[in-house]
Amino acid sequence: MDELANDADEYFGDCSTPRECREAVAELLANRHPGLSEKDRTQVIAGVLEILAEEDFFSGGAGSGVWTEPDAEVDDA
Repeated sequence: MDELANDADEYFGDCSTPRECREAVAELLANRHPGLSEKDRTQVIAGVLEILAEEDFFSGGAGSGVWTEPDAEVDDA
């Protein structure tokens, strides 16, 4: 989680909303850690998004200024 969050600009620089970032984290995890269980993948995604939100990663995105998007389940299918 920390590695992904620390390198967020590199991995998720094109993401302007938590939803976009959630999808990018899920894709990165699927590629790097294909054997990760759904439960673990969900926990990592939530942890990364929490860290990014605490660091105001989304505050500059698309004029929103605030993370107001409701949480949505990740569809890995």
